[in-house]
Amino acid sequence: LLVITGPHFRINIPEAKDRLYLWHSESHWYPKRRHFMNLWLPFIREKTVQNGSMYLLKASHKKQWDFAEFNGYDKSSLGNSEYFLQYEVPQSEVGGLEEAGAFSKPGDLVMFDRNTLHRSSINQSTLPSYSIEFRIYDYRRDLTISSTTGERPYGSSATAGGRPDMKV
Repeated sequence: LLVITGPHFRINIPEAKDRLYLWHSESHWYPKRRHFMNLWLPFIREKTVQNGSMYLLKASHKKQWDFAEFNGYDKSSLGNSEYFLQYEVPQSEVGGLEEAGAFSKPGDLVMFDRNTLHRSSINQSTLPSYSIEFRIYDYRRDLTISSTTGERPYGSSATAGGRPDMKV
C-alpha cells in the first residue's frame, strides 16, 4: 500500500534566489495526504554550507504549523511570476528550534516527516549543486481516496474564491 513518487530534481544555481524556499513543510503542499515521508539526497557533488544545502529544524515535526502563504524568497519577488509559490512558516514562529544543515555526499539519504520544517540556502560556490527528492506515501489513513498523489487544495478556482495571488 505504499506509493513512491519522484524523482524530482533540484538544481541550485550559484547566487540564484528565484528557486529558494524559506521555512516550510510538505504538509501544507499536500494537506490531504496525512502519512508520508520525504527522501532527499544530493547527487553529482556533495551538499555543503557553501553550495546551497537544505536545512531542517530539529523536532519541528512534533508541532502543527499554521498555514501561511508567501510568494518568493524576498520582497523583490512579490508579484514576480518567475519566483516559486511558497507556503511559508514565518520566522517569528520557529524561534527556539535548532537548525541543522543536511550536509551530505552523493549516496547519503536524508529522510524526514511531512511536518518537518526545512528550507534551502543560497549557493555561494561557482558550480551548481544538485539534489533529488522522493516521497513515500501510505494512503490507508488519508483524507481522500483520489489516486492523484499531488492533489493540492488550490487551483484555478482559488482565484474566484478570493485568492488572486495563488498560483499552482
